[in-house]
Amino acid sequence: MKFPNQTNVIPKSRFLGAILSLALVSAFSATASAVVVDGIFDPNEGYTNVQSLMFQLDNGTMVKDSGTLAWSVDGQGNVFVAFVQPLSINDNTYGANSVGWVGKDGKPGTHTFSNLTGSDKAVFNVTNGAGDAFTYTLDYISQSSSAPSGYASLGVSGGDGSVGGGKKGSTGGGSAVDVLKWGTSLDYNLNKLGFKSFITDSPATTPAHNPDGSIDYSKPYANPANAPGWVYNIEYEFEISAAAFGPSGFGNVTVPYAHDSPSKFGQNTIIAVPEATNYLVGLAAIVFAGLFHVRQAQVRRKAAVAKVRR
Repeated sequence: MKFPNQTNVIPKSRFLGAILSLALVSAFSATASAVVVDGIFDPNEGYTNVQSLMFQLDNGTMVKDSGTLAWSVDGQGNVFVAFVQPLSINDNTYGANSVGWVGKDGKPGTHTFSNLTGSDKAVFNVTNGAGDAFTYTLDYISQSSSAPSGYASLGVSGGDGSVGGGKKGSTGGGSAVDVLKWGTSLDYNLNKLGFKSFITDSPATTPAHNPDGSIDYSKPYANPANAPGWVYNIEYEFEISAAAFGPSGFGNVTVPYAHDSPSKFGQNTIIAVPEATNYLVGLAAIVFAGLFHVRQAQVRRKAAVAKVRR
C-alpha cells in the first residue's frame, strides 16, 4: 500500500551506505593478495572481514577513536587475525620523542621503551563452528636473544603471551602449537625494517593537530626521515592452524581487551567493543581504517624500495 505522494526513492542513508560499500570493496579487494604475517595489518592483503572497534577504559569512559579487527580464512582452513589500536590509546613513540603522553602533573610526560616490554599484550577469544572456545594472549614485545634487535614478540609462549582460560577476558582453552606465525608492529619496526637502534628513543615525528591545538589522532603521524616506514600504531597479527578448530572449522574471533601499561589515559586495561550500533557510521569507520592503512602501506613499500636501492 502506498500513501499519497509516496515514491520509490531510495533513502539517503541507504544510498550513502551503498556508496560506502563500494568504497569498502575498492579499498580492500582491488589489490588483495595472500596475507603475510609480519606484525602489521595491510589492507592490500587478503583480509576478507574487517571490523571497526571502539574502546572502553577501565573507568567506563569510551575512547573517541576507533581501531580495527580483521580476519580471514585460507583454503586450508588456517585463520589470519590482525588487530590495530588507535594512536590515542598507545603508540610506538617513546623516550625523548614520545607523542601525547601526559605526566601526573598534567604536563607532557614520557612513554618508555620498557613500558612496552613490561606487560603489554592483547587477548583474542576464538571459537570454532561448534561453539568451542579458545583464548590466545599475544605478547607485544620482549627481550629475545634470537632477534636482530634483541627484542621481539614472543607470541603466546613467552613474555606476556599465554594460551587458555583463567585470565580476565578469556573464554577457554587452546594450545600453543595452534599459533603458526605471529608478529607485532614494534617487532616489525625493529627487526623486519631493521631499525634496531631505536630502543631508547623512537624516531622523531610530528602529529597532526586540531584547530584547538590538541592532537588529531584520526590522522597518521608524519613519516620519520631517519626511519621511513616506521609503524606508530600498536598492531598484532597471527595465524591459527586449521587443526585447532576440528571438523566444524573456524567460527569467530573477538578481542575482549588489550593491556597497555600505561595507556595515554592512565588506564591499563582497554576493553574492545565491536562497533555495530550504527551501520553507516561503522562502515565509514571501516573504510577510513582501510584508507588510513593503505597510506601507511604505501609509505612502507616506498621505504623498502629506497632501502634496497641504497
